[in-house]
Amino acid sequence: MEVRIIGRIRSGSNAVFLTEEVSPLGASDTESARASLWVHKPVRGESPLHDFPAGVLPPEASVPGASVESQLAGTLAAREIAAYRVSRAAGWDVVPETLPIISAAGPGMIQRFLDIPSDADPEHAPVDLYSPEQMPRDVIGVIALDTEDGETMVLGHRASARIRTIALLDAVINNSDRKGGHVLRSSDGTVWAIDHGLAFHTDPKVRSVLWGFADEPLDDVELAALRALRAGCATGSLRRELAALLAAEELDAFRERIDSLLDAGTFPPPHGGFPLPWPLF
Repeated sequence: MEVRIIGRIRSGSNAVFLTEEVSPLGASDTESARASLWVHKPVRGESPLHDFPAGVLPPEASVPGASVESQLAGTLAAREIAAYRVSRAAGWDVVPETLPIISAAGPGMIQRFLDIPSDADPEHAPVDLYSPEQMPRDVIGVIALDTEDGETMVLGHRASARIRTIALLDAVINNSDRKGGHVLRSSDGTVWAIDHGLAFHTDPKVRSVLWGFADEPLDDVELAALRALRAGCATGSLRRELAALLAAEELDAFRERIDSLLDAGTFPPPHGGFPLPWPLF
C-alpha cells in the first residue's frame, strides 16, 4: 500500500499525520474517499519515555531488503500494530485496522481513520466527568475528583459490553495510557480504542480510566477469547505475528498476563502503582 500525507494532526507529543491511500483507480465518491483515509505515525516522530525508549529503530532496519516489521520492532508503532493483532485474534475488533508501512516519512504504522462527528452528543460520551447528582444510569463511577473551583466531579465510563472488552484488552496488553480521549465513538455509534503505543511492557503498568469493571467475574465469552489468545501464543499464527514486533521477554509477559487472568477469572484490580493516566483525557 502507498499513502500520501495530506496534513498533520496535532494531538500529542508524537508526530501524527492524516494520509490518503494512493489508488490507481482513484476515489469515485465522497464515501470511498473517506474510506481511504489513514492516520500515520512514523517512527521518526516518536517521543521517547524513560520506560518506553521510542524513536530508535533496531539494527535490522539498516539491512537492505529488511521487512517492514523488522524495521519497527520495539518501537511505539510496533506496539500499536501488536495491539490491533491481539484485538483481532481475540475476536474483539475494538481497534481500527492498523498496519506496518514505509512512507515518505519512513517506517511506521497506519491506522484506519475514524469519522468522529464534531457535534457528538456529550450525553453519550464513552468516558466523561459527571456531577455526582447527574450520573446516567449506564455509567460506572471510577474516582471522585475535586476541581480547581472546589466542585466534586466523578470520572466515569459507560457500562457497555464494548467498553468492557476494551478494558479487558488493556489488561491483556498492559496498556499504560488508556486516557478518556483514547476511547472514541464513531459516526455510526461504534466505540473504538486507539493509541496503544505504551503497551506490552514487562512490568505491570496498566494506567486506565476504565477501572469500573475491576474484580468483576469474566463471562464465558471473555474466558473463551482469552483461551483463544493463549492457544495462538503457544503454537498459532499470533505468536509469529507478535514475535516480529515485540521482544521475547515482552511476549513471555503477555502470555503470563493471559494465564493470570484465566486463573483469577476476574477483571484485575488496580495495581500498587498510580493506576490512572495523566492527563485523564
